Amino acid sequence: MVLQECEQEIPVSYMERQTLFQKLKGDLLIVGIILLLAAIFFLINVIRDRQSSGEESVLVIRDGSVTASYPLSEDITVTLWNEERTHYNLLMIRDGSAEISDANCPDKICVRSKAIARDGESIICLPHRLVLSVHSERESDMDAVTG
Repeated sequence: MVLQECEQEIPVSYMERQTLFQKLKGDLLIVGIILLLAAIFFLINVIRDRQSSGEESVLVIRDGSVTASYPLSEDITVTLWNEERTHYNLLMIRDGSAEISDANCPDKICVRSKAIARDGESIICLPHRLVLSVHSERESDMDAVTG
């Protein structure tokens, strides 16, 4: 007696389809909630960025003490020299943001840093012991900034 195997589709029962749909529905709900939360946090950041007071300034800090302050509202270019005039960083402020456009430090990490415009952001040049930090005159919502 030879047994033949039947290759026929086994219909998925209504209950199995319903269970699969419920699982997918739960997964889609979780993904939807995560996307909604991400959109809300994104909009909060966009709104907070647009509420700048216009009173931001860049503090130039060398060896731990503030040596100069420049408003972000004015477009200027300043060469920042050390006391011996052997090291320089070229500070460029335009369109409400500040950046180091040139420096004679060996690694040039400060030149490759992104422009800063928000309260608490900074650019650091370790070889020249220089810190540029944005400071706002208005009260900050944050107690501290980490990592």
